[in-house]
Amino acid sequence: MQNTAQQPEDQDRCGGQDLVATKYTVMINGITEIALTKLDVLNNFPEIKVCTGYEFNGEVLTDFPADIRILDQIKPVYITIPGWNRDICNIKRICDLPKETT
Repeated sequence: MQNTAQQPEDQDRCGGQDLVATKYTVMINGITEIALTKLDVLNNFPEIKVCTGYEFNGEVLTDFPADIRILDQIKPVYITIPGWNRDICNIKRICDLPKETT
């Protein structure tokens, strides 16, 4: 996996998933399950970038900052994970999804 503080390529088509914000949302809302929809939008991506932290003052934060002044200054840190690079539109069962999706 490769770390980068840059915006994902294809940002105009599909932004990277912010896992830090997702974790924070789960925590404050008591979420116990998540339904991920539109997974097929990522069909043709050989790689997918996900945000795993935020760069702030030379450090990487892995928790969502509560201070609005910090939020205004952070830069997302992305890792690159393998895509599945094939069509999954007609898959009906989770067990038939490519391993990269699970």
